[in-house]
Amino acid sequence: MLLVDYQALRDDERATTNSQAALASVFVALLAGLFAILVGDCRFRGASAAAARAQGSCYELAEPVYVVAPALPVAVLAYIVMLGTQITIKSFYMRAVENELRAYVPKPMAAIPAVTAASGTELLLAITSPRRGSRAYLVMLVYLVTTFIVALAGWLVFVSFKLGLGARLGMLLFYGPVLLLLIRQGFTVNTGGRALLRVAASKLADGGYPAMAALVPVPTRKVPGERSMWSYLLLPRPQDLIKWLFIPVAYVVGSLLVGPSATPAHLTALVGWLTFEYLLYQARYQWNDIRGLTDDINHPARQERGRLPTGRGTKFAVSTSILVIAVRMALAVTVALVVTPLTWPLLVAIGGVWVFAVAYEALRTQGSESMGRAVAIWLIVGAGYTLRTSFGLVLAGLVLDWHLAAFAVAAWSFGVMFVTLTWAIEATGHCFGGPDPLFYPPALRAKPHLFHLLRFTGSRITEVTSPPPPEALTIKPVSGRTSLTAPWNIGVLRACLIW
Repeated sequence: MLLVDYQALRDDERATTNSQAALASVFVALLAGLFAILVGDCRFRGASAAAARAQGSCYELAEPVYVVAPALPVAVLAYIVMLGTQITIKSFYMRAVENELRAYVPKPMAAIPAVTAASGTELLLAITSPRRGSRAYLVMLVYLVTTFIVALAGWLVFVSFKLGLGARLGMLLFYGPVLLLLIRQGFTVNTGGRALLRVAASKLADGGYPAMAALVPVPTRKVPGERSMWSYLLLPRPQDLIKWLFIPVAYVVGSLLVGPSATPAHLTALVGWLTFEYLLYQARYQWNDIRGLTDDINHPARQERGRLPTGRGTKFAVSTSILVIAVRMALAVTVALVVTPLTWPLLVAIGGVWVFAVAYEALRTQGSESMGRAVAIWLIVGAGYTLRTSFGLVLAGLVLDWHLAAFAVAAWSFGVMFVTLTWAIEATGHCFGGPDPLFYPPALRAKPHLFHLLRFTGSRITEVTSPPPPEALTIKPVSGRTSLTAPWNIGVLRACLIW
C-alpha cells in the first residue's frame, strides 16, 4: 500500500507541477496583454497624448474595460497558488510515506552513502525548501513571486490613477482583498508547509471530513449565544454605531463655518467617513479584541458584548481577525493614495488612531493600580473622539485654526465623559450585592480604569472576602446624583465651557 500510494503521488506531483508551470506562462502572456493595451490608449501616452489624439493614432477604452481586464490574470494567479497548496501538502505527505518505507530499507545507497533509499522528496527539499534549502534558490523564488505581484499590482495602481473615482473604488474593492489573500496564502504555502499539513491532518482526525460510510452532519463548535465569525468580521462593534454620528455632525458644523463655496464634494466626504469608521476604526477595535481576548472570554456579560468569537478555536479566531485587520488597513491606505483630497487627512488619521491604540494597550497591560494610570487611560480613549471630530471638520474644508483646536478639545472632554460613564456601568457589572456596600472582586483592581470609577458612584465599595452575594444586576451607578469631581461631570462641564 505504501509503494502504490507513493507511486501515485509521484505521478500526480509531476502532472500538477507541469500544470503550474504552464499556468505561469499563461499568466505572463496575459500580463503582457494588459500592458499592451496601454500602449494604444491616449490616456497613457504622457506628453505625446495630445498629438496622438489629434492624429487619430490612439484610442480611449471605456473605464469598465480596465476594471474588468485584470480579472483573468488574477484568476490564473489564484489557480497557481491553489496548485501550490496541493503540491506542498503532497510533498509533506510523500515525506511521511518515505519515512515509513525507509523502515524496510535500513542500508544507505551505494552511490550516495549519506542517503537511504526512498529519500527523493527530502533530497529535493534540501535545496528547494524556503526554510532550510539553498539561499540562492530562495532568492530566485522571492524574485519570481515578487515580480508577478509587483507587475500585476503596479498595473492596477498605475491604471487606477488615470480613471475616475468610481472605477478606482471598483478596482480597489474587487482586487485589493484578493491580492492580499493570494499573498498570504502564497507565504503560507512556501514557509508554513508543516502547519498546513498539520491543519489538514487535524481536520481529518477531528471528523471534519468524515468517511463515506459515516456521513453525518458535522456538529458546530459555536459557543451558545456567541456571534458568528462572519457577523463579527463584517461589523466588530455594532453597539458603537452611535459613534459614527461624530464625523457627520462635525462635517455639518465645519461646512457652516467655511461656507458652501469652500466645502469639498460630498461624495469625497462620504468616502472619507466610511473609510475612517468602517475600515480604520473597526480594525482598531479588532486589535483591541485580540489583545483583550482572555478578559472578554471571562467577562460576565460576554454574550451581550459580542466580542471576538472563539467557537472554532482561539488560534483560528485570532489569525482570521488579523487577516481582516490587514485587509482593512490596506484598503484604507489605498483609498488615501487613490482619492487625492483624502490623502493627508486619512494618512494623519491612520497614524493618530494607531498611536493612541498602542498607548492605550500599553497602559492597559501595565501592573500599576494607581489613579494616575486610570486617568491616563481615560484621556487616551477620549482622544479618539478628538480624532473623529477633527477629521469631520477637515473633511468640510476647515483649516488648522482656533475653531478646529477648540472643537478638538471640546470633543476630547466629551469623549472622556462618554467613556467614563460607560465604564462606570461596566465596572458595576463585575461587582456583587450593592448598593451599600458594593462588593468588588480582587481581580478588578488590575483594571484601574474601571475600578477607580466605582469611587464616584456614591456606593461604599468593599472587596469580596467570602463567597460573593448575587451579582449587582440592579445597580444603576450613574442614574442618580454623583460627585461634581466625577470624571464624566468634569468632562461635560469642560466641553460645554469650550463650546
